[in-house]
Amino acid sequence: MNDIKQGGHGKRFLVPALLLVVLAQVLVLVGEWAVAHYPIWKGEPLRLRVQPVDPRDLFRGNYARLDYDLSPLPMELGEGHFDKGDVVYVRLTEAGDGGWRAASIHARPPAEKPFLRARIKRVSSGEYREFTGMDDDGKPQYERLSLTGAYHLRYGIEAWFAPKLKAQQLERDLRQGGWAVLSVADSGRAALVTVEPDNPAPTGEAGDD
Repeated sequence: MNDIKQGGHGKRFLVPALLLVVLAQVLVLVGEWAVAHYPIWKGEPLRLRVQPVDPRDLFRGNYARLDYDLSPLPMELGEGHFDKGDVVYVRLTEAGDGGWRAASIHARPPAEKPFLRARIKRVSSGEYREFTGMDDDGKPQYERLSLTGAYHLRYGIEAWFAPKLKAQQLERDLRQGGWAVLSVADSGRAALVTVEPDNPAPTGEAGDD
């Protein structure tokens, strides 16, 4: 009889415990969503150049991959040395074309704004070149970025999520580059608002491989 009573007590405690676990998971998800959207609510608008997408390396998925002129960055811009995994702050300066470019890389938020928060995903040494587009003959073009090495940064704005066909079309549209419109919070965290290709490809190309 006592065993039956103890079983009943156990079930009464089990249900609230499960509810607390579910509630905790919901709060975590809500918190992550709020952090991701906070820059949109409180941030300032800012435009960045999106690098041309190499047509030989198109991603086939539910988002378009975005690469920026802000990554990679030459080591010469660093106010000190940084390693893989470090959180850094990239101070920006106006580029003269309506957008912004990197001015310096800091270990802490700089006094001068705007700046973007980023994490170093990789450090390359020696001469580094980056893809800049295709020429009229369909050959890839590269530009030397640094002689000493580069920091490859992740800002959290490297993907534009969309249905698969629209994501594929956007990557084709970005073969000549484009603009990303961001909203940047005081902390340097950024959120994507929209993406504007320079030279959209004909929609009929959507089925090309």
